Amino acid sequence: MSRIAQLQAEMEAAAAALDFERAKRLRDEISLLRGSDAEAADPTGLHRQQPGAMGLGTSRQRVEPPEG
Repeated sequence: MSRIAQLQAEMEAAAAALDFERAKRLRDEISLLRGSDAEAADPTGLHRQQPGAMGLGTSRQRVEPPEG
């Protein structure tokens, strides 16, 4: 079984288990492998940036003291 076929099977299993985050990561890895030489591709650093990682769009609430 090729690496892409293995990842597709894992992606389908993750989607069936309603683990859409994992299915999305696997889909991205498949796209990476299809778009380049599968032997040379290194998907180890493939991940999505989390909100607030660069200081923009942070989901963290800021507590401000009341006036007075």
